[in-house]
Amino acid sequence: MFFKYRRMLVSVGILLALLIISAFYFNNPKPLPERKAQSEQSLLVTVEHASEDDLPIKLRAYGELITKQSVQLSAQAEGRIQTVNISDGEQVEAEQLLFELENTSQEARLNQARANLSLAELHFDRTKKLYDRGATSLQEFDQAKSSLDAQAAEVDLYQDEWDKTQIKAPFAGTLSHQEVSLGETVYPGTSLIRLVDNNNLIAQFTVPEKYLSSIKLGQDINITTPAYKDKVYQAQVTYIAPMVNSSSRSVRVEAKIISEHSDLIAGMSINIEHIIGTAEKTITVPEESIHISLEGANVFVVKNNHAYETPVKIGQRLNGRVEIISGLSADSIVVTRGTQQVRNGSSVTSQFANIKSAVNNENI
Repeated sequence: MFFKYRRMLVSVGILLALLIISAFYFNNPKPLPERKAQSEQSLLVTVEHASEDDLPIKLRAYGELITKQSVQLSAQAEGRIQTVNISDGEQVEAEQLLFELENTSQEARLNQARANLSLAELHFDRTKKLYDRGATSLQEFDQAKSSLDAQAAEVDLYQDEWDKTQIKAPFAGTLSHQEVSLGETVYPGTSLIRLVDNNNLIAQFTVPEKYLSSIKLGQDINITTPAYKDKVYQAQVTYIAPMVNSSSRSVRVEAKIISEHSDLIAGMSINIEHIIGTAEKTITVPEESIHISLEGANVFVVKNNHAYETPVKIGQRLNGRVEIISGLSADSIVVTRGTQQVRNGSSVTSQFANIKSAVNNENI
């Protein structure tokens, strides 16, 4: 009986304790506004005013480097390669001997023809003297002259045969890979090696017809290549096609590379940049304020201490700033640092990147 009464008292005590604790928390809950304030804690960001600048209007095009002098050297006669005087990739001068074919028989015929020509010249000289004194007939004089001409023609014929055994560089340039070997027999038309002149490169590209009036002969343009991104080469417009391509509505243009370009070779892809005017009072923002998503380019604009994600259409980039074609006004204030933690509508505390940007900051 006693134990039963004791258990009842313990149960009642526990129940009273639970009621007291519940009443305390019910009358003193944690303020919800405080929790909400913690979730909306203001984020510190760096901001800057959009600015109006005068930007150069640039024509950009893509093309390739070509050379006006590139030739595949081939054999012009049948014979065995007797000497090879060059190596792959070598720089050669004009008229430098590259290959020589076996030419013993050609040289023998040429020497014989030269000897015959010398005899014909002596005979003609004696006959002419006799004819001038009236000691021989006109017929004998004509025969001597004809023999001289025939022997001279024979020398030219055998000289040409011998010359064809000497494969020389027609111009200065760089050799490619040899396609034949020492001792190999070649025939007329057999490819030997390619010679390319990379010292006089031409930038070839096309421009839309609407920009044709902005391109003039003699104009200087800047060229860059994917291979040497940090180097800028100068070129001068030397040719503008006399007609527009009816399919692409573009015009072919050529410009000669005029700056030092020993590192460039024919066939390289190039980027062309040419200033054709100035766009006045163009809105620009720092590059770091732009963030790209699948939907396009966006910036965070600060208004009333909140950051709002704003889509923009961007144009060219210049000296760390980006042209804004649409989406912002000149008095917009954009977030430049801290964008990683900012979400659309976030509460922010702004600090300007510099004193100049802090002027007229009533839009914050």
